[in-house]
Amino acid sequence: MARAGVDAWLVLARENANDPIAAHIGAENAGGLAAFLFFADDQGNLESLAISPETEATALSEVSPLDEVRSVRRGTSIYMAAAAELRSRNPSSIAINSSTRNIADGLSYTQRLALEDALGPELSNRLVSSEEIVIEWLSVKLPQEIQIMRR
Repeated sequence: MARAGVDAWLVLARENANDPIAAHIGAENAGGLAAFLFFADDQGNLESLAISPETEATALSEVSPLDEVRSVRRGTSIYMAAAAELRSRNPSSIAINSSTRNIADGLSYTQRLALEDALGPELSNRLVSSEEIVIEWLSVKLPQEIQIMRR
C-alpha cells in the first residue's frame, strides 16, 4: 500500500457476485454484503478489518485471516459502517476496486454509488483505484507457492 501511496483499501464482497480479489484477502466466504478494510500505518504495518452482518460474522471470524471481524445488526448499512470506520481514521486516500483490469474491478456501479453516498463528498474525493495494490498483492508468493512453481 505504501508503494501505491494509499492509506486505506476497501473491498466489498457479496455472495453470488463476489469481487475477483475476494479469495485472495479472506473474503471468499462472505454471504451478505461485507466490507473488508485494510489500513497501513507509517511503519508499513497492515491492519485488516471485516465489517459483516451478524449472521455471517461468526463464520468469517473462524476462517478469515483478518485481524478483526466486526458484526453489525441486521438492517444496518454496511456502507455506512465502513464509512464511519474510514471517517474515524481519516485516510488521505482510499483505494477501491475500480479499474480497467478485471482483477481490480470488482466494485459494481451500484455499490460505488451507495459507497459514495455513505462517504459523502469529502471522503469520496479521496477514492482511487486499487489496481497497483491488487497487482502487488497477487505478485507476492509464499515459500510453498514458489516450491510448487519450481516443480
